[in-house]
Amino acid sequence: NMMKPASIQKFFTRDDYEALIKRYDDQKDWKMIFESIAFLYELSEHVNAGSRTTELGCILFHMFMAKVPLMPYNVKIVAAASLYLACKLDSPRPSNLFVEYTNNKRNPNNPDSTLAETKEQLYLVESKILVELDFALEFEVPRLYLIQFDFNYKAEAK
Repeated sequence: NMMKPASIQKFFTRDDYEALIKRYDDQKDWKMIFESIAFLYELSEHVNAGSRTTELGCILFHMFMAKVPLMPYNVKIVAAASLYLACKLDSPRPSNLFVEYTNNKRNPNNPDSTLAETKEQLYLVESKILVELDFALEFEVPRLYLIQFDFNYKAEAK
């Protein structure tokens, strides 16, 4: 059962926004945040994500940024990973579109030299977003119940 934008949106409260505002009182931090949101919108246009998916990407970005310190992450990678995750939830797109576009923006002069690093960082940050936002990453496979049922049914039939 996939989460829809409305169900994610209700968990991001006014207190979360206030915590985000208090955390980034430095003008330079805010500039990076705004540039990252602009980048998310550019990337959204590049991959033809719809407005609902883009909004979901922004929500995921803001939720993640409200929960973690800014320093360990490249915020454009966080923005790209947020949109990539939003697309996975709402309207899937090939991962190479996100990786190549992000890499070209990060290193326009020699994008081939950093492509593997960008790809690794994007996937790493995506998993960090999932963990920080408490997405259910562990679930029981229904097939196991069917196998158990089949085993019990055959045992009773004998």
